[in-house]
Amino acid sequence: VDRPADIVERMNVSRVFMAVFSIVKQFNPLWGLRASGPAGPRLMKRMRPDLMRKFEDLVGEENLQIVADYLFHCNGHNPAGETAFSRVANDFFWAKTPVLPRLEVTNNQVPIVFLYGSDSWISRFKTEEDDPPGSTIANTTVHYIEHAGHHVYADMPGIFNKAVRQALNT
Repeated sequence: VDRPADIVERMNVSRVFMAVFSIVKQFNPLWGLRASGPAGPRLMKRMRPDLMRKFEDLVGEENLQIVADYLFHCNGHNPAGETAFSRVANDFFWAKTPVLPRLEVTNNQVPIVFLYGSDSWISRFKTEEDDPPGSTIANTTVHYIEHAGHHVYADMPGIFNKAVRQALNT
């Protein structure tokens, strides 16, 4: 998704936030987590309880610390993926060279399915007049999964798995 030109105005971003963000965006997104050392899993659980809740049905409320430990250890090592992500991302959120405009000008012969969560931050930047991102590309289907955020697979796993199976069978 392209960065909206009017994003600062639409989000009512303060100058202080913009100044702090201009410094913070120079670092890998999870540098603070790695710097926290052994306190990382506790910080993860405290700062992102929404991530823990996504897996509560799977592991049970009493085992949510396992999720925090897992996420910390997945992200607490060499930040190769983050470094690569920062090279292709613009301000953490938008791609430097978005794929959708490039796909729109190709003669696409391969079926593509986009799955968006209806509550994802990506969905929030389109307006009612906009076509869904990806819907103007030949041979493409776009699905919005209701009540799912950016992590569609974790928010609505059953619906997500069904949509993936359906896409693979077409």
